[in-house]
Amino acid sequence: GISTILSDNPSRSFWGSEMRFEGLLTYFFYAGVYITAMIVVKSSMRRKLLWVFSLVGNIVSAIVILQDLKIGIWHEIYYRKLSAMFFQYNHTAYFINMAIVCSFGMYLFSECRKIRLWYLLSMIFQIYAILVNSTFGCFLASWCALAMLLVFFVRFYGKFSVRMLMPVLVVIAVSAASYFGLVKSSSG
Repeated sequence: GISTILSDNPSRSFWGSEMRFEGLLTYFFYAGVYITAMIVVKSSMRRKLLWVFSLVGNIVSAIVILQDLKIGIWHEIYYRKLSAMFFQYNHTAYFINMAIVCSFGMYLFSECRKIRLWYLLSMIFQIYAILVNSTFGCFLASWCALAMLLVFFVRFYGKFSVRMLMPVLVVIAVSAASYFGLVKSSSG
């Protein structure tokens, strides 16, 4: 707060710039999100919030894919390369990457088959959007996060579950499709 008041440009210090919205207001927002997450103690509420996050990840992924295909008005509204509403394609990929991790984690911990299918399809769609976005670093980060979640799941349940194989096979298949040029991506 003090650096914002004493800044040569207090407005930019508070709001951030057009390229990076990293002003004091953003840090207040981060603190608010963290405090809100700490307040949520009910497991059912956490699951609902993660479902919403996965859903929003699907919406952002759909906008990226529609931008790439130049379908509708999405490529005109968000004029920067596959950036959706983040105005920077890397930031879009970071968000989708977190949605992939959320979808994968919810897939692993959900008991209902229909809900697991939703999260598996969400993960596939989001991984495809990451590849279309051409952000190979986020794709690698997804791989690492998925591996860590698998390790956590094995430690949490104390055994390897057959349900773990499906998302792993899907990620391998999508990666192979990208490698062989079947999916437009940064590696294809």
